[in-house]
Amino acid sequence: MKHPLLTALSLTLSLLALPAQADWSDTWQKVKDYASDEVADLSDKIREAWEELEPNEYLQRLFGEEVDERSALIGTFYDLKQPLPETGARAATPHSTVSLIRHFVKTGWDTRFLEQYYSPKVRLYAPYFYLPRCKASYAPVAFQCEDQNVRPSCWVALYRGVVKAPKTGKFRFVGMGDDTLLVRFNNKTVFEYGWSIPSRNKMTLGTHPGYWYEITSRPKEPRALFQFDDTPHWNEKIGGLSSGKVFEVKRGCEYPIEVLISEIPGEEFGYALLLEEVGDTPSSGFHIGNPEPKLHLFRTNRSYPTREKLIEALKFNGVDYRVGKILECPEFEKDSLVWKVDYDQSIACGFLDHLLGNDDHPQGKNTAMGKQDLSGNQDLSGEQDQSDQEGQRNGKRGQSSRPQAAEEDFDM
Repeated sequence: MKHPLLTALSLTLSLLALPAQADWSDTWQKVKDYASDEVADLSDKIREAWEELEPNEYLQRLFGEEVDERSALIGTFYDLKQPLPETGARAATPHSTVSLIRHFVKTGWDTRFLEQYYSPKVRLYAPYFYLPRCKASYAPVAFQCEDQNVRPSCWVALYRGVVKAPKTGKFRFVGMGDDTLLVRFNNKTVFEYGWSIPSRNKMTLGTHPGYWYEITSRPKEPRALFQFDDTPHWNEKIGGLSSGKVFEVKRGCEYPIEVLISEIPGEEFGYALLLEEVGDTPSSGFHIGNPEPKLHLFRTNRSYPTREKLIEALKFNGVDYRVGKILECPEFEKDSLVWKVDYDQSIACGFLDHLLGNDDHPQGKNTAMGKQDLSGNQDLSGEQDQSDQEGQRNGKRGQSSRPQAAEEDFDM
């Protein structure tokens, strides 16, 4: 049985398919009669957002080639410099931020720890993680909290959801974060890389060539470092993009995923998250130049970033947030696999709890860190792709039980 939230949203879809001159009242009353007050309030906001679009525009977005664009991970921003008064937590410094992230990961990614700190009500909806080198002040602007005494340092953003594997096989993430990027997949931390390495409790360890040599030459599951033609700054400073741990998936099964990004000193900012399909013996060492075959962009819908889109997104509210002479843009396969988000299972994991309350979700422009509104991200079409059907034939819903907040072996 579907969660009432999803049922209400599906009923809302029937409203959107009506001609502009049609009477919405009868169908809308069905939503009101079925849903709880909270769900009805949320559906009201969704309807208001869609009413601002022309009928042909929303129909194209719902049923056209970009229907999968309505699938994204949901991001929450936490300012670790601003503990809530009633929690007794301490305000973070650059050095203590690394320790706080380490504690959060080692204790099972339990969001109650982050909820001790200020978090704006705005949520961002990201279908991929690909942000060229830019000013650190971009993140508070994207989350609309720059007016809440949020300086661009000592913060984290956590994106969560449950995704369907598009293919059976072995994979590993390839990426980096300035200052750090971590990924938890299927309740295990499988990726960590950037300037800061929280597993070692070191703020700038990623900039040391000795660390690059250590991780690429270790006897057990050595890493690979990818130095792309278009990432000269990242190549020089942290050796490029690093691979993570290998994990296995079955097509059509569902897996919880959490992505944490952080900026610590508040200067420059950026990240990229790609995906490599690996064989029995993953590669290690340095890879200079764009890899062949190209790596996949990790994405949850069919959209992908282009230089034009990134430049437009980084010129936000009349300010150009770009840094450097070129965009740091690692190459990826344009026909990358799509790891579609399952909102039913995301609710079951508690990843959408904030949507079931009375949070006010302001609307705004798209940013390079995700969209600022709920409209255009929920997949309400009710259609099943081939991987969905295969997962059901296998009788599996994947490993998407609520993530356990248990002590985790955090040795990357």
